[in-house]
Amino acid sequence: LPILIDPEGTITNDAAKKSLEETYQGRMTFQIGNAMKNLNCVNLYYERDECVGGYNLGVNGTRVTFVYANQNLDGTLKLEGDGTLRGMFRNTYLKLEFPVAIPLR
Repeated sequence: LPILIDPEGTITNDAAKKSLEETYQGRMTFQIGNAMKNLNCVNLYYERDECVGGYNLGVNGTRVTFVYANQNLDGTLKLEGDGTLRGMFRNTYLKLEFPVAIPLR
């Protein structure tokens, strides 16, 4: 699951840009464990029969919540008409919020 960081180049704070570049080099990638349609959950990394707290995507209509605890990341995305999930993530350790995109097509 590739996630593009600041795909539109909207971050103007030089310190934030530098920190994000040093940490992620423009993208993140996460392994998908399994999806559970009846729970509206996609586990990241783990394959389990339940939604794994702290490591999942939660789906509600066209909105997706994201959490990956050991990298201090969470966020919310919305499916856009061009087939891309766009939204904001935050890194609670770095105290940064930044735009992201997940191209699905």
